[in-house]
Amino acid sequence: MYLDQQSPSQHHPQLACPKCGHNSVVQHGNVYVCLSCNFHRNVSEPETASGVFSVIGIAVLIWLIVQVSFYPPASQPSLSPAYPSNIPQQP
Repeated sequence: MYLDQQSPSQHHPQLACPKCGHNSVVQHGNVYVCLSCNFHRNVSEPETASGVFSVIGIAVLIWLIVQVSFYPPASQPSLSPAYPSNIPQQP
């Protein structure tokens, strides 16, 4: 990849290259380039994988909400003692 020498580059020592792991990543406009292995990524282009995962995640969330809304809440057991009607009461 050829970088224009007239435009400024900015070094990001905290960023590690995802390919080689070295902290030799520089930013040149919208492109991040590793000086060790020449790996580059244009950050102005959207990543399609994250968009697909977002759509799948939203679809699963909507499905869960619809499933939960169709089931009535579980009835709570009564905590009061139950007395059978055929047992005589003591006076």
